[in-house]
Amino acid sequence: MVFLFCIKNIIIFIFLSLRCLKSLNFSDFDNFIIASTDMENNTAEKPASKFKRYTITSALPYANGPIHIGHLAGVYVPADIYARYLRLKGEDVLFIGGSDEHGVPITIKAKQEGVSPQDIVNKYHAIIKKSFEDFGISFDIYSRTSSKIHHETASEFFKKLFDDKKFIEKTT
Repeated sequence: MVFLFCIKNIIIFIFLSLRCLKSLNFSDFDNFIIASTDMENNTAEKPASKFKRYTITSALPYANGPIHIGHLAGVYVPADIYARYLRLKGEDVLFIGGSDEHGVPITIKAKQEGVSPQDIVNKYHAIIKKSFEDFGISFDIYSRTSSKIHHETASEFFKKLFDDKKFIEKTT
C-alpha cells in the first residue's frame, strides 16, 4: 500500500511538473499510462524513435526532518548524475522532486515538538530544499505536495480516472 502511494505521488509530480510547463495534456498522459501498462505486459513494441524529452524524478522525502547522507547517496545523487549525464549529451531533461507533506510521520513530529503539522512541513521543506541546493542537486522543479497546483492536479487526475470508470468499487 505504501509503495502504491509513493508511485501515485511520483506520477502526480511528473504530470504536475510537465503540466506546469504546458507540455502535456490528459490525452498524452493517457497514452503514457497505456504505453507503460502495455510494456509491463510485453504487449507493446518499444518505440523506434528516440525520446523527445526525459523526465527524471525521485522519492519524495517526508517533510518531518532533514535529509541525511543515506537519502543523498541512495536516491538523489544517482538521479542527479543521470540528469546531468543526459544534459551533457544535449538531451531535453526535466528533473523534478518535492517534499511529501502528507502523512503520519509529520503528525507524530508535530506532536513531539508541540506545534502544528503545517509548522513542521514549512520548517522542514525549507531545510530540505536548501540542503539539496547546498549539495548541488540540480532539480529543475522542487515543489511540495501541499501546493495549490498539486491539490488541483491530483483532484483533476483522479476525477478523470473516476469519470473514465477506471476505478472498480467492491464491497468486502
